[in-house]
Amino acid sequence: MMSVQVKRYNTVIAEKAAGYGANIVDFYDTIIFTSPSTLADDGNHPNATGYDIVATVWFDVLRRILG
Repeated sequence: MMSVQVKRYNTVIAEKAAGYGANIVDFYDTIIFTSPSTLADDGNHPNATGYDIVATVWFDVLRRILG
């Protein structure tokens, strides 16, 4: 199942990022790519609502970094 593989990739990415002291932004547990309400007509890219979620997730990470 693809979601199992994605979780494996995300674990490796998080471990590697931590090893370099890098921050990551994880969208896996959001609805951006699974809800029709956040997807453009092509079904693959976020629409305006989806991009609002992307911006919020990024902002939350930056806020933690910058204090």
